[in-house]
Parts: sequence; C-alpha cells; structure tokens
Amino acid sequence: MSLTGALIASRSGLQAVSRWSETTAGNISNANTQGYVRRDVGFATQGGGSTSGVRVTGLSRESSAALAQMHREHLGMAATQSTVSALLEGYSAALGQPGDGTTLSDRLGALENSITALITDPGSGPRQREVLDAAQALTGTLNMLSDKLDDVSGAIRRDTTLEVERVNGIFGELAALNERINRMEPNTAAAAELRDRMDARLDALSQSMDFKVRERIDGGLDIFTQDGTAMVVGDRAETLEYDPVAGLSLGGIDVTPGAAPNRGISGGRLAGLMSLKDGTLPRFRLQLDEAARELVEGFSASDPTVAPGGVGLFTDAGAAYNPALREGLAGRIAVNDAVRPEAGGALWRLRDGIGAGAEGPAGGTATLESVLDGLALPGTYDPAAGLQDGVTVASFAAQLISDQQAVRSKAEGDLAGIRTASAAVAESRTQAEGVDIDSEMQRLLAIEQSYAANSKVLTTVARMIDDLLASI
Repeated sequence: MSLTGALIASRSGLQAVSRWSETTAGNISNANTQGYVRRDVGFATQGGGSTSGVRVTGLSRESSAALAQMHREHLGMAATQSTVSALLEGYSAALGQPGDGTTLSDRLGALENSITALITDPGSGPRQREVLDAAQALTGTLNMLSDKLDDVSGAIRRDTTLEVERVNGIFGELAALNERINRMEPNTAAAAELRDRMDARLDALSQSMDFKVRERIDGGLDIFTQDGTAMVVGDRAETLEYDPVAGLSLGGIDVTPGAAPNRGISGGRLAGLMSLKDGTLPRFRLQLDEAARELVEGFSASDPTVAPGGVGLFTDAGAAYNPALREGLAGRIAVNDAVRPEAGGALWRLRDGIGAGAEGPAGGTATLESVLDGLALPGTYDPAAGLQDGVTVASFAAQLISDQQAVRSKAEGDLAGIRTASAAVAESRTQAEGVDIDSEMQRLLAIEQSYAANSKVLTTVARMIDDLLASI
C-alpha cells in the first residue's frame, strides 16, 4: 500500500470510529429512555487494489420483531380482560355473594320465610307487612340489577366511542410517520428515531385491537388485521367506525369481534367491549328477565283466586305478563298495588288471595300454602339463558348469581396470569432491544483503541511524508 493509500485508509477509519462513537454515546444517553431501541453501526470495506479503507454502511436498530409481536399480543390480552373486569365491577358488587343478605337468592329466601311465618299466624298485620316488605325488596333488587346493567351498557357505548376515536388517531399518526420515513434517507439516526416513535404507537394500538405488521421497502410499516384487512398502508389510514347495531367496520368491512371471525379483531379493549355488549350483557339481562318472569307467572298460577292470564302478587308494571314484552321485565317487575295499603290496597289479600273480593277468615291459610307450594315447583326457562332448566326459581336465582359472578372472576384470574407472562416477555424484549450500559462501555474501550490505532497510522504516515519531502 502506498503512503497515500495508508493515509486514506486511516482517515476513513477515523471517520468510521467517529460515527461509531457518536452512536454508542447516544445509546448510553438513552439507556433509560422509554421505547428507545439500541442502535448499531454497520461497516464495510471500501476501495480496492492499492487503496482501501472502511465505510459506514448505515445505522440499524437492534429490534426484535418476534418479541415485539409477542409483547403486543400480551398487552392486548391484558387489555381485554381488564376491560371486562373493570366494567363489571359495579354490577358484580351489586349482585353480591350468597349470604350477603341482599342478593336475589337472599331476597327470595326472605320472602319464602315470611310466607311461612304468616301461615303460622295468618291474621297478624305485622307478619302480613313482613311479606309485603320482602316482596318489595325482591322486586327492588331485580329493578336495581336491571338498572346496573343499563349503566354498564351506557359505559360500553361511551368507552367504545372513545376507543374508536383513539384508534383512528393512532392510525393517522402511523400514516404520518410512514410518510416522513418515506421521505427520509434510510438507515439514519433520524429514521431510527421515527421507527422508535412508530413502535411506541403500535404498542399503544395493541391495547385497543390486535393486528399484524408488514415492513415496507422504505423502512415504514403497513398494518393489517390478522386476516388481512388494511388499517394503515403507507401514508393512507383507513377509518374505524362504530355503529351500536352493526358493530365495528374498517373501510366498510365488518371487523366486529365474534361477528366476523374471518377478518375481525380479537384482542384489546375493543374485543372486551364487544364481548360484553354482544355476549355477556344480553345473557345477564335474559337471566334476570327469566327470573322475573318466573316470579310473575309462578305467583299468579299458584294463587287460586287469580284467573288464568290474570295479575298475581308480582306484575309487569301493574299488568299481567306478556311474552312479547319479556325483554326488560326485571326492570319493570313490581308488587301488585292490590296488597299495598299506600296504593289503596289491603294487606289481607296476601292471606286471602290477590283476586279475593272480600276479606276472609283471619285464620285462613289455603292461599298462602298454595303459594308456598308453588315456590317449590320446578320452572321452565329459556335455554338461551344458559342455566339449568326444570329447577325452582330459588335454584335458578342461585345459578344466576354464580354464573354472572364467574364472568368477572374469570377475567380477573386470566388478567393476573397474563400480566405475569407479559412482564416476562417485556423483560425479554427489553434485554433484546434495550441498552446494556456495561456492553456499551466495552464498546467505548474498543472505539478508543481503534481511534488510537488509526491516529497512530495517520501520524506515522504524515511523519514519513515529511521525512520524504525533507530528503528531496
């Protein structure tokens, strides 16, 4: 190699070392920066023949696509279960647990006990009042639970609207980042910074919905649902839309979780919201309405003074049960005004029957015994309620509580397990993509040695040239 070649080689070496040093220093300074992915510098031999050197091929991000995807999947699963658990928290508290004294089962038990007590002293006004109070407490519990479900439904509508707005905002940000990356020289520090920002937005998006990523030639990213429906392609972002009836759509394509299994979304907060809206809440409401229906029909049928199709102790807002109006019955069920003194009724009808035209003997128990026997009869329930058929209303109520409480309990249990797994994946991702200060300090030592070697070559060649010129 000629002196000129040596001079060029050492000069290129110093330039490469300078870039390496700058990148390593940047890694160290950003070691604690959230979302920062470690950078590295690529080198390649340049020139040939009698002249050679080194050149920087570009800057790369030490990212792990596999770990990033796994981490986002766990973030999405955690968001799904967290959404279910949080939205059902208030309702589950109102539903209560067996033995609380205020659950649907407890209210039914109190009503049965009060009827049994009244049979022992049917002429007692206070005991008649106890039956009325127990019946009103039972209907009040059903009304309250129905109202709580309405509250959850309202929260779902509100949260879904906000979540869709949030997702569309992220889509817009990703499209804008793609546009900037497309205009930028690849494999540069500026391009790497944009990719860091894009990864952060993808992490945020994963908590709303699941997706898959395809890298573009220019370094940007295209985003799709798991089955290929476009979300963001280049600088074009599709719009996610929500209709309370039709569900979620993306660019006109149905992506509602559960309703479009071939191309829908299945993770994140939106999946949790839609599973509650379309699956859990309708089942809960049907179970409550079926319990209310059995009370209205059962007490009417067991009261010998009530004609078929007539109104018994429990009513649909004062009317007899109409199968066409079952939906929402739990919110409308009420005690018949005929037994409520404050509404012009009389307590003695609890003893003598709702349809009794006149007060009977103070010791009469026939109607009470018939009603009590009716509570022990198995009922028939809608299979869509998902509970055991052919059981008493008390047993149905107990199943209802157990089934509904299990939904939130399962969500909380799943969430705990997912968070543990997510923390492990996040740690692996950090180790793969993050900055290890000790390793970077070792690189600085190597940089120092390389710089010293190139500097020495440069100094030596310069001295040799000076000596050569001096000898002429």
